[in-house]
Amino acid sequence: MNWFRRHRHTPDPDPLVKDAMVRSAASLRARLARGTTDRKAGLFADVVRRAAAASRTDSARPGAQDHDPLTGLPDRHGLMERALVMCDAAERTGERVALVLLSLDRFPSLNSALGHRAGDRLLLQIADRLRLALPRGAQAARLHGGEFAVAVPTAGTTSATRIARDLVTWLSSPLDLDGLTLVLEASAGVAVFPDHAPDAEGLLRRADAAMCQAKRDFTGVEVYESQRDSGTPDRLGLLGDLRRALDAREVHLHYQPKVRFDGQVAGLEALVRWVHPERGKVPPDEFIAIAESSG
Repeated sequence: MNWFRRHRHTPDPDPLVKDAMVRSAASLRARLARGTTDRKAGLFADVVRRAAAASRTDSARPGAQDHDPLTGLPDRHGLMERALVMCDAAERTGERVALVLLSLDRFPSLNSALGHRAGDRLLLQIADRLRLALPRGAQAARLHGGEFAVAVPTAGTTSATRIARDLVTWLSSPLDLDGLTLVLEASAGVAVFPDHAPDAEGLLRRADAAMCQAKRDFTGVEVYESQRDSGTPDRLGLLGDLRRALDAREVHLHYQPKVRFDGQVAGLEALVRWVHPERGKVPPDEFIAIAESSG
């Protein structure tokens, strides 16, 4: 029997432990063949068999490797598996699936100031709050650090935005840590399948882009908008073109006078113009937004 058969999502056993068990089992088989086993050898064989069976049971337990060890919530892989099931069901029924990505804005600084042990205790409180605030059928997960996600079945943009705002409010209420009252403000990004992405992985990327926008604008919650996402292949290409255009002085500044009703010039309005060699005239609100989001 192969005790070390690889299971899905299960890492290989420690090489030293594996080698020791293999050599011990081989020795035991040799003694059995010679008929020189004793009670201790029989007990050893029983222990080895039990250990191997326990190892197989643990590794085969569904989802054993897909959960965050601190909070007990599903990790990123567990979330993606659940979101994939939701998206498949929504595709069959014509429904929608929303993904809300939540980030604790002040968590890194609090973690540094109070220590990682205190930070872990805060994350446990946040995880408990998420469990209590989840809509029916929703799945929460911890991705990393102070980032959490919630997958919500049969939720469109309007209902998902409301859920995101409720979660942000819930997570931003004061926390108690040994008598110290702390407030961790949160930002959230919302993306909806299939409106914003065709699959679960794309949904997570879009929600992350919206969350980053919410952080930049201090708005609390943002719904994904493709025109504000500098991470799409098309906009990344346009950003590269814009940098080359700036170096080549192809972006021009025009001044338009502001004239009062009496004909007097009251001032000037600066207008930036860019004529792309292949795209033609690029609207200012498009390339300015890309420039702002890229820093």
